[in-house]
Amino acid sequence: MRQLKISKSITNRSSEALDKYLVEIGREPMITVDEE
Repeated sequence: MRQLKISKSITNRSSEALDKYLVEIGREPMITVDEE
């Protein structure tokens, strides 16, 4: 079994996938405090 290597990295925030995700979740209405 290989040794697990953990390294610090920053997510690339200019990715097309992230932009698409944010647009999609932006369409959903916010839930109320009671629903939460």
